[in-house]
Amino acid sequence: MVMSRLINVLLVLCIAVKSHSISEFGKIHMKDSSEKHEKENSDTFLKAIVSVNATNSTDRTLLVPSGFDFSMFPVEAVGLNDITFVINGTIRATKNYKEWPI
Repeated sequence: MVMSRLINVLLVLCIAVKSHSISEFGKIHMKDSSEKHEKENSDTFLKAIVSVNATNSTDRTLLVPSGFDFSMFPVEAVGLNDITFVINGTIRATKNYKEWPI
């Protein structure tokens, strides 16, 4: 009985919490470490963060799905409020460290 109630509560929570996949905000170049594609990945990631942060709904979760494996340059985001990041894939820092903006 207790287990049944717990499962029902978990199902309701899973249905109530929707997330935004990183792929909703632009192309992610997987396993491609060219400077151009890493910068595009960074732009997409930052666009996703800003968009999720700007929403007025309770849907403030950004998801990197399982199977996603990409590299990017660093991003900086300020003024974030109640955002949850769920990273089931892999995000790698660029090896092109000489190209990082200062």
